[in-house]
Amino acid sequence: MAGQRPGRRPLYGVIFDHRYQESVAFGAEAEALGYQIHGIGGDITDLWYKHLSVRWKTGPAAIAGLTDEPALFCLERLAWDYQMRVVYHAAHDRRPGGAVTASRNWPRELARTFANHTSDADALRIGGGPPFVMGSTAVSDGDPEPLVSWIIAPRARAQQNLV
Repeated sequence: MAGQRPGRRPLYGVIFDHRYQESVAFGAEAEALGYQIHGIGGDITDLWYKHLSVRWKTGPAAIAGLTDEPALFCLERLAWDYQMRVVYHAAHDRRPGGAVTASRNWPRELARTFANHTSDADALRIGGGPPFVMGSTAVSDGDPEPLVSWIIAPRARAQQNLV
């Protein structure tokens, strides 16, 4: 990414799930910030074969996402073989009525937070405040599956940054 601050560790890519409007907003903001984005529809097969397996064969590279838990589960298991671990994980409850405990722009704020990702645990804070603020979003099509935001990064950092 152009204009990076010293000490920043760029993400190889940002994953969003086009089934959820919040995840799409997250992906759009990440793209606006200059990240390579990858959309999924729950299934990570194409993402794995066309992008991640190719990239990770050359060495570990951090990725971030806003997906459902099953997608993260699969990505996490695949990352293990490349000395990568989940270093950040937050659940975002989806409730009927769409009660929002964070700002309405939390998907965009999340993308900006990930854009500032460094090896420091403090990098995962918005505006210098408490660790990432989680929000609730409306349930789409009666599906109560929570969205999860996450970062998968090389193992050496995973032990320092577990949230």
